[in-house]
Formats: sequence, structure tokens, C-alpha cells
Amino acid sequence: MNKILSELSLNVLDILCLKKLKIGTVESCTGGMLAQYLTMHPGSSEFYSYSFITYSNESKINLLNINKNLIEEFGAVSEQVACKMAENLVKFNNDIDIAIGISGIAGPGGSLPNKPVGLVHHALATKSNIRHKKIIHKGDRETIRELSVKTALLMTLNEFN
Repeated sequence: MNKILSELSLNVLDILCLKKLKIGTVESCTGGMLAQYLTMHPGSSEFYSYSFITYSNESKINLLNINKNLIEEFGAVSEQVACKMAENLVKFNNDIDIAIGISGIAGPGGSLPNKPVGLVHHALATKSNIRHKKIIHKGDRETIRELSVKTALLMTLNEFN
């Protein structure tokens, strides 16, 4: 357990409680790690609705209604796809006020010339707004995944400041 991620996720849940909001997540390279941290705290079920791990392109298409052409044009690891992941989760689910989407390359393989290991697209969608953050995280696979979760939690906290 990462103490910083545990504290950040508790802070997110505290704000969701204050605002009476619910969050949902859709993750690729983090494989459910964001959901793990958001649900590790007692009472989290009041503020956390659900999650999808959409690791494959097919799952993004079938579960999230991502247009296949969008993935083919920009790639699964792109601003366009990460934003659409979060946008569709909040758009098609009335019990979610905030959705976080994460898509990236955690490595050690899978890089392309214009998409290095560590490239992660983070998206936060509400009913009226979408925010995106592109970061190339440094480190091994686990570090990249943890840094991606940290970025998503900080984006959520910043949404309320």
C-alpha cells in the first residue's frame, strides 16, 4: 500500500462526501489500482459507484461505446480516447457525477516512436466539463501505475479548488 495514495484517496472521498457526489473510474494501464485506493476506505460505497477495467480495445468499444474509428485514428493511448472513456462513463450513467479515465503505456514494452513507456493520458469528466492531462511518467511499471493514480487523484482534488 502506498501511503500517499491512501491519503489522497481519503481526501477525495471526504470532498465527495461534502459535495454529495459520486465517482466512477475507467482504467486501462492502471488495471483497477485507482478503484482499489478509492474503495479501501470504510464508507467508500456511499461515494464510489463502480469501475471498468478496459484493457483491450474491444472492451473500450463494447463497454464504453468508444467509436472504433477513434481508436484506429488516434490509438487507445491518446487524449481523444481517454477523454471519451471518462465522458461516456459519466454521460451514460446517472449515478456518477465525476468519471476518471486513464489510458497509457506502463511498460516495459508496448512503446511506439511517438508513444514512449510512461505516456499516460488522464481524463476527468463531469456532466458539464472534461479535463485532460498528458504526462510521461518515469520509472518501472509499478511506479508508472502509481504515478498515474496519483495524478488522477490530484486532478479530482483540483476540480474542487
